[in-house]
Amino acid sequence: MEQQIGYGDWDSLYRVQRCLKKTPKRKTCLLERRTDGARFVLKRGRGEQAILLEKEYEFLRGQAEFGTVEFQKNSEEGCLLRDYVEGATLGELIEREGPLDACETARLGIRICRKAAVFHHQTPPVIHRDLKPENIVVTGTGRIRLIDFESARQYKPGQETDTVRLGTRGYAAPEQFGYGQTDQRTDIYALGKVLLYMAAGSCDGEDMPLLQTKEQKHLKKVIERCCAYDPAGRYADVEHLEKDLQRIARDQGRTWDAGRVCIALLLGVFCLLAVRLGLENHRLRLELAAQSEAVEPVDWNPYTYQEDVDAIVDRMWAEDYGGLAERCEELVRKLSENEALAPVETIDTQGLEGEELSAYQSSREGYEFVADCLAYADGLPLKRLGSYADCAKEISRRIRRDIEYSWTEEDGTVRHGELYIYTVEGDERNMDGCLISILSCLNWALEQNLP
Repeated sequence: MEQQIGYGDWDSLYRVQRCLKKTPKRKTCLLERRTDGARFVLKRGRGEQAILLEKEYEFLRGQAEFGTVEFQKNSEEGCLLRDYVEGATLGELIEREGPLDACETARLGIRICRKAAVFHHQTPPVIHRDLKPENIVVTGTGRIRLIDFESARQYKPGQETDTVRLGTRGYAAPEQFGYGQTDQRTDIYALGKVLLYMAAGSCDGEDMPLLQTKEQKHLKKVIERCCAYDPAGRYADVEHLEKDLQRIARDQGRTWDAGRVCIALLLGVFCLLAVRLGLENHRLRLELAAQSEAVEPVDWNPYTYQEDVDAIVDRMWAEDYGGLAERCEELVRKLSENEALAPVETIDTQGLEGEELSAYQSSREGYEFVADCLAYADGLPLKRLGSYADCAKEISRRIRRDIEYSWTEEDGTVRHGELYIYTVEGDERNMDGCLISILSCLNWALEQNLP
């Protein structure tokens, strides 16, 4: 017999797959939407747990990346329904694979820092207050998602302590037990414990002596600073923590042996040849650039849209076509409102092909080509806002093809596009390229679906 949710409208839309977790006052289930098989999480709570779930709902519904978020309650319980985040928790990964080396820990830590920064930079800043391996999900494409925001709060300047004390022992900072108000540094304390867990397999400070290699000792210093008892002794923000983690990741990559030196010398020769071969292309770029007045962006930062890129790719893999269409439209709206792109003199590239298109692309800075994508076909992306759902499957197919597509150079080197490099290899250096790839896929799908 099919298990019922107990709320008529939800019962007609979803079926219960299985129970994920159950306590005396809390139950979490995995749901499946009847129409398309999309998966969702239903959390039910009684008493104080119901209050926490309602607070989590109030937070999540204001965050576009979480998609579907609904809440219902009666006299006995509160129920929160949200999208299911595909992937494995950090706890599951470490339990399955074992502790990571210092370099891997630092690299994954950098990505977690960037995710936390998205919330810390909101106005007012949002503090998660329960960062732990079970609340950090690594998706199938390697992206980081944070879950379980029931402990989250907005930072209030001037408030001496928190009204409610929440968190998980082992990861909760001292101020979460009534010694002061939580702020961004509270999450940094938890991040230090998460780093220790990744490197040692435990968040217990007694395991710190296990970190004995040179790189681990550098990581140990970072963890100790994160976990200082006094918040004033911790990193001021996740950006400063990220910089130290980047040093660890880079330093471990500088361990050279004789074989690597030989490879480096060969690569140097190839680079010199590439420079000579690229002179003609560079001359062409200069000629094209001279034909139009250069425009410097006021404040262009493509990483502002990293969460949008992550959400679009995640919804593509999940085959959530409705959510994909919504996030693509949201991205186009945000880009169209960016004042940094407004002064760019755009060119409609619709009629350019082959070498002519390649030459033009190479003459443009990343932000300029993003503006060109918005101007494509006389502003097609903006004109079709509100109708992306009509070609959502084609948008999804093009983005997936862009990620999976590869080609082989004459020397046998296999190359991939920017979305593959970002989503699969985890290289986040070219967010401009990711935006251009998504907009190009979008334009192609919209153009094929013209009435």
